Amino acid sequence: MQGMLAGGRLIDPARLGGLVEAAEVMGLTKQAAARALKSQNAPGAVRILAMGPVYDLSEIAAWNAVRRRRPGPAPRNATLHAPGRCSTAR
Repeated sequence: MQGMLAGGRLIDPARLGGLVEAAEVMGLTKQAAARALKSQNAPGAVRILAMGPVYDLSEIAAWNAVRRRRPGPAPRNATLHAPGRCSTAR
């Protein structure tokens, strides 16, 4: 099978994948991977097809290994969960 030409280089088709495959490589949900891949330093899609973006999964794996991540869940907005600030009527 022939490779795909992207940015002047040939990419092995076995290394290509969509958002679901990128999420699997990154160990994230599809939604979290989509957010992460929108960051400025994330590798861009090699092609945009009707089904969505197509990524070089090798680039995704390399980028994911060095991107800055903080352990644990994302911090919550304190004002939304502060005691006495319940939005439901009693």
